[in-house]
Amino acid sequence: MDDIIEKAHQYFRTYSIVGRAHYIAWETAARKNKWLGIPVVITTTIVGTAIFGTLQESPGVAWKIVAGLLSLSAAVLSTLQTTLKYSEIAEKHKTAGAKYAAMRRGLDIFILKHRGESKEKRQVALQEFEEIATKFAELAEESPSIPDKVYDRAAHEFDKEDNRLATFAPKEDA
Repeated sequence: MDDIIEKAHQYFRTYSIVGRAHYIAWETAARKNKWLGIPVVITTTIVGTAIFGTLQESPGVAWKIVAGLLSLSAAVLSTLQTTLKYSEIAEKHKTAGAKYAAMRRGLDIFILKHRGESKEKRQVALQEFEEIATKFAELAEESPSIPDKVYDRAAHEFDKEDNRLATFAPKEDA
């Protein structure tokens, strides 16, 4: 039975990291969406205002060039924002992170429920754990991929937090 609980602890660590990595990826994609979105709004506003303001008079060549460059910049940024789909990516990562958190809580309950059980209950625990593993596999298939850099950051955060909490954890009876 100890081997099943140990494997559950390994899953807990792995999927805690994956869940956190999805939240980090969500934050990153949302931030990139703002980086593109804000300049789009600013440049289109400036271009629109400049064109409206020059309807009554003939602007100089320099103003025409500036307005043209701003208009081109706005079009490029808008196209990038649409093509890169950071808002959609952010939402997918946020959803995946929430699902991993829910699965991790289920794994926590599994560990609490089966820790210290007799060997006779092994088959029941193994079957339940197999169902959990299948759900994690399905979730991994439907979730967006996580860049290695983001996973490594989440692993570092988890290990740092895990070490901090270990100093306060009660010692298990031997």
